[in-house]
Amino acid sequence: MEMQDLRLLLVEPSLVQQRIIRGQLESLGVHRLTSAESSGEALSAIRAKKPDVVLSAMHLADMTGADMLLSLRGHKMTKDLPFILISSERSDQYLEPIKQSGVTAIIKKPCKESDLCQALLRTVELIDPHPIEVSAQVLNNLRVLVVDDSRTARSFVIRVLTNLGLQHFTQAEDGQDAVEIFQRSTFDLVVTDYNMPRLDGQGLLRFIRNESVRPNTPVLMVTTESNEARLSAVSQLGVSAMCDKPFEPHVVRRLIAGIIDVEAS
Repeated sequence: MEMQDLRLLLVEPSLVQQRIIRGQLESLGVHRLTSAESSGEALSAIRAKKPDVVLSAMHLADMTGADMLLSLRGHKMTKDLPFILISSERSDQYLEPIKQSGVTAIIKKPCKESDLCQALLRTVELIDPHPIEVSAQVLNNLRVLVVDDSRTARSFVIRVLTNLGLQHFTQAEDGQDAVEIFQRSTFDLVVTDYNMPRLDGQGLLRFIRNESVRPNTPVLMVTTESNEARLSAVSQLGVSAMCDKPFEPHVVRRLIAGIIDVEAS
């Protein structure tokens, strides 16, 4: 799939903003586009003909973009539908729920064409990921522990990894749960959130590196954490890679390719 092939639903209450964003999309070659001014209108349009991706403002007349995403995630037909948010919001009150719900990208308002292009390329990668250059048999045998207190976030991570060809997943609801699972099972990769109850991602990483019998297990941390001191501590503990939520498929592809290279050498 190419970016120009995407069928896109734009949800924006301002007709002026609709025209601006439409112009940017058309400049990028995206022409398969429908519009809605409210979440109710958008949900009706999705039920009538499911798009490849929803591009939505945060503040709508009938609910927020975050609430609309949660509604989509609650239905089987739309639980994996790529969703891009365009918003001037900086408040965690609004952004944290949408990050935890598997948003594909968040674009700052006013929307720049370059940011829109990157978000759409990420969407294409999510829908039709580039394969990892390794035999399917090797990839299929990798065992992954996915750790996040949000079930929706775990489902999103597993979807990305499944699209890359991985098949064997174990889920943990927080770091303490993950420690208990890690002690009795062997994993080739751990993908974990940072902020979790009981034991956070930093505590889990510390256990793996300093107390477990498999201290070299690769750990990818996917997080909304912005505190530089905490992130620096995670780096010093030996995290294999870090990426922000929204989850970026190309980061985990590089990490998995590195795991396979190390094991093959």
